[in-house]
Amino acid sequence: MSTQSGHPAESGWDYIVVGAGSAGCVVASRLSENPAHSVLLIEAGPDARHYLSTRIPIGYARTFYDEEINWKFSTEPESGLNGRTSYWPRGKVLGGSGSINAMVFCRGQQRDYDEWEALGAEGWGWSDVLEYFRKIERVPFSDNPLRGTHGPITITTTEQGAHKLNQYFLDGCGELGFSMNPDYNAETCEGVGYYQTNISNGLRISSNTAYLDKAGKRKNLKILTNAQVLRLTFEDKCCTGVLYQQNSSLKYAGVNKEVILSAGAIGSPVILQRSGVGPAKHLRSLGIDIVKNLSQVGRNLQDHLGISYYYQSKIKTLNDQFNSVLGRMQAGLAYFLMRRGPISTSINHAGGFVRSSRANYSNIQLYFQALSYLDSPPGTRPMVKLDRFSGFSIGTSQCRPTSRGKVSIASDILSIPPIIEPNYLSTQHDLDEALESVRLIRKIASTVSMRSVIEREIRPGESLQNDDELLEDYRNRSDTVFHPSCTCRIGKEDSDSVVNPRLLVHGLDNVRIIDASVFPVLPSGNINATTIMVSEKGSDLLRADVR
Repeated sequence: MSTQSGHPAESGWDYIVVGAGSAGCVVASRLSENPAHSVLLIEAGPDARHYLSTRIPIGYARTFYDEEINWKFSTEPESGLNGRTSYWPRGKVLGGSGSINAMVFCRGQQRDYDEWEALGAEGWGWSDVLEYFRKIERVPFSDNPLRGTHGPITITTTEQGAHKLNQYFLDGCGELGFSMNPDYNAETCEGVGYYQTNISNGLRISSNTAYLDKAGKRKNLKILTNAQVLRLTFEDKCCTGVLYQQNSSLKYAGVNKEVILSAGAIGSPVILQRSGVGPAKHLRSLGIDIVKNLSQVGRNLQDHLGISYYYQSKIKTLNDQFNSVLGRMQAGLAYFLMRRGPISTSINHAGGFVRSSRANYSNIQLYFQALSYLDSPPGTRPMVKLDRFSGFSIGTSQCRPTSRGKVSIASDILSIPPIIEPNYLSTQHDLDEALESVRLIRKIASTVSMRSVIEREIRPGESLQNDDELLEDYRNRSDTVFHPSCTCRIGKEDSDSVVNPRLLVHGLDNVRIIDASVFPVLPSGNINATTIMVSEKGSDLLRADVR
């Protein structure tokens, strides 16, 4: 991949893409397919090729606290979490969070996107976005016409290498009446089964490897790494360029056509606010001149909140393998000789999407892991400390939480981190579903299949039984499952959104946002696939609007 190729037009670049994450890699790749376009892609972090941990699937355990390739954000103390802060790792490297995440590939529910359209995102209903999901996929295990077969991102299932405990979990879910679903990304996501991941031949397939590796060789694309954007510059409502810091120097890049923000649910609203686009009262209090008063920039923040219950197992789990020198050696040999074994996959093998008793759609996501652990304090390694006994976990998160938060800048100085306030568990809906989800974990654990392998519940422990105790434990132990989004949402009016359905920022001539921040509402499940879908559709909208 070249980081020096490309050339601007006489007065600047045709297009500047800010952020080379899951979305930005796609946008830069698609724009540069036309040799007439000069494209500058600016990434705050380094080239992912320098970090083997971004290619080895289980390597995300090492990237979790690596400040060289991770923004390592933290929220403000959250009242819903009993005053705890939540640690938010986000990718600061080519490929973005898609280079450091758990690689679960999930489209969400069809109804999620029909709701997008109902909320004002015209052209973003399920029938509109399906072709873009198919466009990005290469699915070798299915001939379902709803799945893609020739896309740049290979999708595989975890079934072949899954620990045998996963089948006990699936059998237990079957005892409760939950159906087996061999492909939750096809007709419906409802049911349980093995997860699908963007892993091929034991290697992570990110937007960086799937799109940018090839595009980076084009002469009309220049990729700047370790370059952090301070703000956009404007003449009236027209963006004229980008100020960025690289090697401790402030530099400028001019633009002829458009600037595309693909800096993510945190980065995109932060850059807009530093540029004078956002809630005017707050920006004026920081001494920032107003370019456009947009009250919703940074608002509507949504995230999935999850919790796990941990069990001591009657049979050996991955704890036993990774706590053993011989076991680790065997896992290493299996990976480096054959690209197999626990290092070659995500730790989430089985799970699914199910309904609680009061829901008419899948409102709870399940995760099963054939290991158990304690989280390490932020900033320490490893990210988890495996229990010394045979253990496993059953986890859950709410598919469609109704709590809403915000992202705000505390200063226009680059080194000062943003203020992140998720506002977790601030609605009765989310509190009710929190209790329903942990009650469901207990029901699964009490099935005949699961009782045959459970020695005892370790955390939180069977002494906690009533609603108040379980909810208090939820407040004390639940945490993000790393899906922040919706902070620059799509809509028709600038009073309740940031971009229009063509992803152009309301009131600005030539600034577009293409990333997870434009989601009107959080889709069910893991969001990386949806982010890439948005970037493919957004790229088509952008190219159709070429001036």
